[in-house]
Parts: sequence; structure tokens; C-alpha cells
Amino acid sequence: MIKLDVLDGEHTKYLDKVINNKNNARKTLLKYVQDYVKSRYLVYDLNQTNLENIGESTISLNVPSTKINAKYSLLHMYNSPEQYAKEYLKDIKKILKEGTLCPYCALTEAKQIDHFLPKSIFPEFSLYLPNMIVICTDCNASKGNISINTTTNTRFALNPYHDINIYSHDFIVCEILPPFEAAKFNIKIIDDLSQVEQELCLEHIKTVAIGRKIVTLWRNYFDELAKRLEKIYIKKYTKYNNEEMIEKFKEIILDEIDTKSIDENIIQKALFIECASNQPLLDYWLNVFEEQHKI
Repeated sequence: MIKLDVLDGEHTKYLDKVINNKNNARKTLLKYVQDYVKSRYLVYDLNQTNLENIGESTISLNVPSTKINAKYSLLHMYNSPEQYAKEYLKDIKKILKEGTLCPYCALTEAKQIDHFLPKSIFPEFSLYLPNMIVICTDCNASKGNISINTTTNTRFALNPYHDINIYSHDFIVCEILPPFEAAKFNIKIIDDLSQVEQELCLEHIKTVAIGRKIVTLWRNYFDELAKRLEKIYIKKYTKYNNEEMIEKFKEIILDEIDTKSIDENIIQKALFIECASNQPLLDYWLNVFEEQHKI
């Protein structure tokens, strides 16, 4: 989960340009909904931190894709290679080519553009940059058309542009439970967030289906870290007493955050912080190393 800067753009200007550049029946339909789309841009901007309150689209959705209608004319603005649409989308297409990490999971390279409010349900936002997020293929497939429920005013995914308070915290917490030879990893959310924010974070993990990926990542790092600490123990066991060795373990674990450049990746960072602060785990590792390397 990674915070993103909002993509700036002259949204209404390009909407006008794209519509005016049409030269067929779509233009007539788009002209008819043009003011409505602009009004929805304003509603989106006013509700950017709580898009679950945006209300349903009034564009008819249950219409055939084989006929020209408002919904598919709006979708066509995004899907078509029209020159002004290309110009408007150039910045997000550039991000797509740069190979950044997916902000929804912070685990996989972003390769697709997601419409936070699905364009099939909110076609008025199909060509609206604040509604577009570059994410990975897996998260896009898992999220699908899930993001909000306008009936219950519920949101199911974090918005990396606007959930500023959540992203200002390292909100993912790793909990490692014994028996440590077959450790159990729990995903928790920090108590500093409100109950609503905590529930949203957990709902996001479920929506983009990354719980198992997070635990797998933690387990791999856990195993690698244990091997690294064992090597340190073998080299240093005559130099330190047990208490000093535990402190050395903590120092090495925290140094990993810097050497692996993971200070800004809250998922990876959570594992190392837990390992450094979990005294029973540190004692377990030291006891195992002592048994395995008796002089």
C-alpha cells in the first residue's frame, strides 16, 4: 500500500475537446450529458476522501454495447485512440511504462490502469484522471467492479490519492505467534487509526486479495532473517553474552530496514519491526542457535 500524488489535469477542458472532436452520432449524445459529467466531476472532488457518498450515476447502465448510447459513448472516450484523449492520458501512461510498484498491494509491478469507481458503473468518470490508478494485474482482477456501495455508503478499497490520514501511518502490523518453529503470522492494523479506518484497511486487504501474499512475503523474509542471524551468531558467539547477543540481533534486524531500502514499504517494514520487538522470538532464535552450534 503506497500513497500517490494526485494527477493534475485540465479535466473539463479536455472533456470538451474530446467531445467536440467527435464527428458522429456519439457527439450528439455526449453533448447531451456533457454538463452532467462536469457536475459529477465537482461531486467527485468534493467527496474525494469519502467517495462512498458520491451517489449513483444517473446514466442508464443496462443498455446494449452494440448500440450507440450515453454509457458506451462515455466509455468510448477512454477506450478510443482519439488525439485529445491520448494527450489527456499521457501522464498516467508514462507512469504505466515506468514500472512502479502497485499502490494497492506494494508487492507487484503496476501494469494496468484501474478506475477506482468502476467505469462500467460510473461511466461519467471513465475519462477522469483522479479516478484512475496504475495498479498490478492481480489487484485489478481481484478488485474488479468492487469499490463502494452507494446504498450503504460503504467503501471497500483504500484510495492511494486521498486516504491521507491512513497513509501517514505505518498502518500494517505484523504479529508473529509461537510455536516459532512453525510460526503463525497475523495481519493487524494499528490502533492509532479510527475504528472505521481500521475496518477499511482490512476490507481493502480482502478486496484486492493480498492477505495470503503478505503472509507469504513475511514468511520468506522471516526465514532469510533467521539464517542471517544464525551466521552472525556463529561469528560472534564468543564475543557476546546472551543479553548482548540479543541486542546485536535487534540492531541487525533494524539495519535491514535501511539496507534493503524498505523503510517506505509498510508491509515489509512491519515484519522487521515485529521481529526486533518480539522478545520471545529473539530468545527462541538464540536458544536454537546455541543448541545447533554447541562447542
